[in-house]
Amino acid sequence: MMQFLRKYMKWIFTFVAVCFLATIFFVWGMGKTAFRDSNLGAFAVVNGYEITEYAFEAEWRKTKEAQSIDENMPEFQVIMYKKQILNNMITERLITDYLTKSKIRFNKEDEGMLKSYIRLVAQYEFKRDYKSLDDMSFNLIKQRAVQILLQEKLGKSLVEQARVSENEVKEEYFRANEKRKFKYAKFTADKFLSRVSVKPEEVAKYYSEKKNNFMLPPRYKIQYIAEAISAEKADIFYKAALENSDLTAPAKLSGYKVKETEYTEQELVPGVDFDTSEDIKTAVKGLSSGEISKPVKTKKGFLVVKYNSSIPPAYLPLETVGPVVESLLKKEKALPYAEIEAEKVFKLIKEGKKSFEEAVKGFTVSETESVKLEDTIKGIENSAQFSMAGFGLSNLGDTSKLVKAGNAYYILKLVDLKKPAPELFDKEKDKLREKLVSNKQKILQYEFIAALRKSAKITDNSEKVFTITDSAAQN
Repeated sequence: MMQFLRKYMKWIFTFVAVCFLATIFFVWGMGKTAFRDSNLGAFAVVNGYEITEYAFEAEWRKTKEAQSIDENMPEFQVIMYKKQILNNMITERLITDYLTKSKIRFNKEDEGMLKSYIRLVAQYEFKRDYKSLDDMSFNLIKQRAVQILLQEKLGKSLVEQARVSENEVKEEYFRANEKRKFKYAKFTADKFLSRVSVKPEEVAKYYSEKKNNFMLPPRYKIQYIAEAISAEKADIFYKAALENSDLTAPAKLSGYKVKETEYTEQELVPGVDFDTSEDIKTAVKGLSSGEISKPVKTKKGFLVVKYNSSIPPAYLPLETVGPVVESLLKKEKALPYAEIEAEKVFKLIKEGKKSFEEAVKGFTVSETESVKLEDTIKGIENSAQFSMAGFGLSNLGDTSKLVKAGNAYYILKLVDLKKPAPELFDKEKDKLREKLVSNKQKILQYEFIAALRKSAKITDNSEKVFTITDSAAQN
């Protein structure tokens, strides 16, 4: 029973929060206060139903606790979180409205599951044992449990529609494993920088508008024992570290080395592999400054970590990044000239006036390695756009339309094509079928939510209520 419940509750989280942060609703985000009426004003209105400030703030408090959100998080990131939460609340309300009108109903077959749902809702939303609740609270929990069960039935009905044929799997096999090589001409702003100029006031305005691009992220200072140890030794060391409020003294007695380092969320913890870095980061998120973690399990053993302090995020001043800002602005202003030049070259090729090689003379011409569709291509910013254009070509010698990828324009020529070996299909088809089914499920989920939104009357006030304060903008 519980295995079944865990399996499909994961679907509910994905379904309700499709295209948003999946972990925000790890405790069934809507909870008992999600849509409670209030006189504090509406953050959004869904088919006449108000999502109030009171309801939103309840969700925000739960999310901060669930996500261990850093108090030093920049305000624009806080606003991003809040908009995502409100989006999810709108989606939840749409699903509730749909279930009310649909033929999906609670029936006798569902009664066996209901008790498990009630127990979990009581535990995660009320933080209590359901047996100790009064009648009113129990009925609220039961109503919520039925709602979640109906959401599960709706999700399962969509999942069952995601089927793929053998031909679709074969097409995916050849599409994903085909290798291609391209020759390409690259058109960048660099060649046209002499045609543009920027004034100091333009630099200042550009910096102000894109200030978040010039921000140093928060840094976390930690200590940890350098080599993973057994669980028993880690427990002994942890207790000794707590008594000393430090790792250094007990490490000397035990013969362990202590490393001191710092990192940002976007970086690996220096000195460890990716998995261990993630384990350490997860442990630190639950700590306060000066606190020591319980033994942290990694794939190599156990570590003990001390979170010393953090360096708050800070904007780099214009005086420091001025030359960089000026360079970025000049390239942005010069890029349209590159586009115009690239269009001229493309027109010559398209009209047959010049071959690819003749038309691109004088521009940067390179050749890729043999790549698959989903490979990252060296030297190409946003190579997904580049690859989509290249793999859309049918025959050797074909040239692509003008492609914008990152801050450059490209014209591609297909120069080599290798089909995958058909005999390997049987080894990969099950994995490919699973991938295709998963993708179809996501598409169905997205289309379902999009259809609900299109047919609904929604007033979303997030742009009005979630704004950066004047003081934050000036820092």
